[in-house]
Amino acid sequence: MVKQLGLKNVEPQQVRAESLEDRKYHFIISRAVTQMEKFYPWIKNKFRKEDVHEEFQNGLFYLKGGDVDEELEALHLNYVSYHLEDYFTESFFETKKVVYLPYEGKR
Repeated sequence: MVKQLGLKNVEPQQVRAESLEDRKYHFIISRAVTQMEKFYPWIKNKFRKEDVHEEFQNGLFYLKGGDVDEELEALHLNYVSYHLEDYFTESFFETKKVVYLPYEGKR
């Protein structure tokens, strides 16, 4: 996918979040495998402080199904949900969202 999109400075890794190396990342992209209150502590200190993108500050993009609002509001974090049914017509995407959580360590 990196090659297809022509992305540069990308290092795809297939690792469990709780075993991420002691490195810092601009973005982390994941699919939902557990509740956000369990997942977020694993990655919250893994972001670089300096932003590199004009539209998005460093942060997490998380593929999630179902109703995410209640789960995310309990964490008191800023987030934006992108409903994938707005971009894809297949029924699989009707309940799927990409949730973006900007890194909040700079504030």
